[in-house]
Amino acid sequence: MFGTLRNEARLDIELDVVTPLAIMAGESNILDPSRPDNQVVTQWVNGRMTPYIPGSSLKGVFRSRAEQLLRGLGVEVDDPISKPDKTQQSKTHIHRSLEHAWIDKNHVYFKNCPVSQLFGSLSMKGRVTFRDAYPVDPDKIVLGTRQNVGIDRISGGSKNKTLFDREVVESGSFSTVITLHNFELWQLSLIFHLLMDLHEGYLRLGASTTRGLGKVNVKLHQVTIRQYGALPGNPAPICGAIHSDDTTQQTVTWKKDLFGHTFSQEGFDFWIGENGILNDLKTAPWLDVPMH
Repeated sequence: MFGTLRNEARLDIELDVVTPLAIMAGESNILDPSRPDNQVVTQWVNGRMTPYIPGSSLKGVFRSRAEQLLRGLGVEVDDPISKPDKTQQSKTHIHRSLEHAWIDKNHVYFKNCPVSQLFGSLSMKGRVTFRDAYPVDPDKIVLGTRQNVGIDRISGGSKNKTLFDREVVESGSFSTVITLHNFELWQLSLIFHLLMDLHEGYLRLGASTTRGLGKVNVKLHQVTIRQYGALPGNPAPICGAIHSDDTTQQTVTWKKDLFGHTFSQEGFDFWIGENGILNDLKTAPWLDVPMH
């Protein structure tokens, strides 16, 4: 389903740290005793080691939140940690055989649950990509250390000899880009709502979020939609890549470029605000769930 491009979206985002952010590296620097036991993940950027937020960390928390939200709306979502039954084992067999046998890609797409359709599965590439988030200004990243103590799950008190320290990002801003390819409009809308949940604190990043860490503010600097192929006119609606009736009721003014047409708009209000262009979806998984 990626052999032909139908549409793409690019979301330019800034994440401002509100409460300390603890995204840990896989290993600690045991050769430097002055360093904390648990250190933030860093990468060599422009000649120095710089804290960053891996795109995989962003994708993980977004996918988990999407599963929770869609289940709450009554949508059937695959459970990746449940014990597989015979049907799931059969699916796994199909997943593993995809490299050796041709299977209709549209069939595979619609056999996956909505979350896997967006984020991907063993049998199918996802439609959304999260870029690593790097500091807007590395000199304004402030690191700190938090002391923690292990808790005895039986007594509820502290354990002996379990004091450890954790490095955190106290303040700073990170920029990242989220891109979608051949997306349905409900998928774009869901990403906006997940970003809003992150901004409002329902969703947090990193470790120790139940202790108050990981709150960030989200700035949606720019959203650029590119549609390929001819438009029915200009202004014209934004169209999804799968269903012919997956279009916005409102129209926008497009700018023609070499490969198609683009439209850009910043901020959440235009997209999912009170009169947002993505509020009146014609196709979405939750629209098909019977009301009880």
